[in-house]
Amino acid sequence: MTSDLGWERIPVPDSGDGLGAKPAVPEDRYLHANTRMLRDLLDAVETRRQPVCSAYDGRWTIEMVMGAHVAGMSHKREAFPLTMRDNPYVTRQRQALVDV
Repeated sequence: MTSDLGWERIPVPDSGDGLGAKPAVPEDRYLHANTRMLRDLLDAVETRRQPVCSAYDGRWTIEMVMGAHVAGMSHKREAFPLTMRDNPYVTRQRQALVDV
């Protein structure tokens, strides 16, 4: 289902046990994610390959997350790459102080 703004609802899988049930993703799945990422980074350096998640991937991830925040605050669709490179929350706070 798509809204008039182009937003699309994405279903989140569950265990099928109803409201209040544990999520389909095990709780400890991400517990040691930083260890796995560090091991992959070290292996990438040793074998002269790109890591699974490179700095470029990380930068793009941050860009998408910040775009979601900016769009949520402005109630408008944002284009990538973002033109505003500042933290949207700091910018909003500064604008609020100016408006007082």
